Amino acid sequence: MFTERVRLLNFRNHSDSIYDFKNINYLEGDNGAGKTSVLESLFILFNLKSFRQQSVKKTKKF
Repeated sequence: MFTERVRLLNFRNHSDSIYDFKNINYLEGDNGAGKTSVLESLFILFNLKSFRQQSVKKTKKF
């Protein structure tokens, strides 16, 4: 499976963010920009749980 695009809606500090993944990718940004949140969203998608200590219900905003 290849992830081509990720859209984060109301997830942590992302109100509406789109990331296109092509070839080799890296995440770059200032502290608090949401780099770890992008990785966490992919981890939750594929594992149905967060790598953080809190539950997924607290992580997702509905």
